Amino acid sequence: MSSTIDHQQVNIVETVPKSTKKVDRPFQKFIKNEASSGVILIGALGMALIWANTDFPTNYEEFWHYKLGFSLNQFEMENTLVHWIDDLLMMFFFLLVGLEIKRELLFGNLSNRKRALLPLFAAFGGMVVPALIYIMFNPPGSPGFRGWGIPMATDIAFALGVLYILGNRVPTGLRIFMASYAIFDDLGAVIIIAIFYTTDLNLLFLFYAIIFVGILALLNRFHVTKLKYYFMAGMPLWYALLNSGIHPTLAGVIIAAFIPGRQKIDFEQFSELTHDLIHRMDVFTKDQHVSHKEMKIYANTLHTLKVACDEVLSPLQRLEHQLSPLVTFAVIPIFVLANAGVKIESSIGEIFLDFVALGIFFGLVVGKPIGIYAISKLALNKGWGELPAGMNLGHLKAAGIIGGIGFTMSTFIATLSFTEHYLIEASRMSIVLASLISAVIGALYIIKRTKR
Repeated sequence: MSSTIDHQQVNIVETVPKSTKKVDRPFQKFIKNEASSGVILIGALGMALIWANTDFPTNYEEFWHYKLGFSLNQFEMENTLVHWIDDLLMMFFFLLVGLEIKRELLFGNLSNRKRALLPLFAAFGGMVVPALIYIMFNPPGSPGFRGWGIPMATDIAFALGVLYILGNRVPTGLRIFMASYAIFDDLGAVIIIAIFYTTDLNLLFLFYAIIFVGILALLNRFHVTKLKYYFMAGMPLWYALLNSGIHPTLAGVIIAAFIPGRQKIDFEQFSELTHDLIHRMDVFTKDQHVSHKEMKIYANTLHTLKVACDEVLSPLQRLEHQLSPLVTFAVIPIFVLANAGVKIESSIGEIFLDFVALGIFFGLVVGKPIGIYAISKLALNKGWGELPAGMNLGHLKAAGIIGGIGFTMSTFIATLSFTEHYLIEASRMSIVLASLISAVIGALYIIKRTKR
């Protein structure tokens, strides 16, 4: 048995790609999942547009605004299907974003100061310039001013999906930069939603929310690793935020902040321990007649091996691994399907007539490339940041263009910004058109400037 295990281990090592170096492994896995999600997202976008414009199999608006709820004694909750998606399902998207931010700050590419600062500056420029362009079209006091946050967000899944489609034309450095930039961009969007897109506060429920945040902090302080306890405190936190006036999806980021990121045993200890345990089990398997006492030792050895497998991964790593497929292949596509449907015949003209639509369109298509490239170039000239290996200024321009893909988070902020149906429709159509144009121009630029 020992020789078989050793032989299998050799085969596994030999089949691991050379590119999976320790420094790149978190990003490689992250990029692969997000890129695949981007391809599915494009399909969900197409389905939403077809559905909204054909009313097949049923009316798009009526379906997603169907009321759904439940009651338990005096406790009642009822809302439209689209609001359940935007308020509850998207919490898991924000939870994954929070886990990714924390993981990269602790262990990944963002733990290097200069490498982390460049995408941080890029995110800052990519948020401020689009907002300023939007405000030029919709100054304070105008009906559309509240939507200034819409063009500030980049859709990481869509953006990395475009890079994935381009294959080996795209250097790994550009993928790493885009992933890092999008993480900071998402964090900025979360802060903006928390501060500027919060309705009137209910102080009682805000107090309840603070209590549950305190419980999460205590769980982290006492090194509780069972994830179920964090969710037992996290779901009431979501409900408290829902009723406090703060958008409830922010509960996901708060929960992520308190999920422990440190593993109990490191990989070297795990390797030594498992080698010893497997050798001990190998001794048992050679003996055909195992006593009851020896069988108990064998069972305890197996249990120890299971515990070691659990403790070599931190709770943060375990939850991210479990949550990533759910978010990338279910939550985001469902959100897109429920929010991206616009009637093209009634909306496409509004792009050139409505100031909200114009502000979003030029904020994403023009503001994002200018903001990302200009501020990043300034940071490079000042020595505040450095480009990832294999990336040049041409790639930085491409990143700026692709940063104009603002689909998921932009659409989400649009639903928080307006209650008027015509403004929501104009926003959606502008986001879709701007994102598609940014994707096409960015892809063509990379094809023209980058060798295979």
